[in-house]
Amino acid sequence: MQRVDRSLLDRAGLEVPDDVKNVLEMCGPDDDPAQVGFGFVALHEGKIAAHAVVDCIVGDAGDIGLVTAEDYRRRGLATITSAAVIEYGFSHGLKMIDWECGEDNIGSLRTAEKLGFERERDHTLYLWDYDETWHWIGLARSHLGAERYRQALDAVEQLIAQQEGVPPFAFHLAASAWVRLGEADKAFEYLETAVDKGWASVAYTEDQEEFESLRGTPRWEAVLERMRQNKKGDAG
Repeated sequence: MQRVDRSLLDRAGLEVPDDVKNVLEMCGPDDDPAQVGFGFVALHEGKIAAHAVVDCIVGDAGDIGLVTAEDYRRRGLATITSAAVIEYGFSHGLKMIDWECGEDNIGSLRTAEKLGFERERDHTLYLWDYDETWHWIGLARSHLGAERYRQALDAVEQLIAQQEGVPPFAFHLAASAWVRLGEADKAFEYLETAVDKGWASVAYTEDQEEFESLRGTPRWEAVLERMRQNKKGDAG
């Protein structure tokens, strides 16, 4: 664990995320980071596995943001880095740290609760997406995260009905909704369609908790094997 400072930029081969760089750019050599911006990173084998930053400070209040690299998720790193940032902020003059995330970001919500945050209020965020395909996918993800599974399926079906060349991720989202509705066969159908259309993110699929009931079955192993073949094809 290391507090964000300019020594990160001096490490050969270390890829520094943009929001960490932003904290460094905000702070001049004589600035008090507790009044401008600060953060912590978790380092592992020459990589930044996770980071948490406070890069918006107004008076004695700051806003936290955090990211865990995909290969390091579900190991508690978001909790550890966020706790370090919160402790640093409160010990250096902040009286409030705000945590904001989408209702579909269950991992972020759980991490916030684990750290003692209370859900104060909900608000609506409007986004204008000029790409209709990703509008429907974003809508499906939002419904899925809020446990509105039928609405998530409706959004995917609207996309399928209106567009050609639907991205495989849309079918993956539908599979997630079907399995949460207790429809394993339908979930497999959509997973298989995602694979047919080129889905190759094996680690992402394996990481989804909702697929626990499918794991270990011959059909599940067959789907994963086809994903691996897609991945090999992409690499080639």
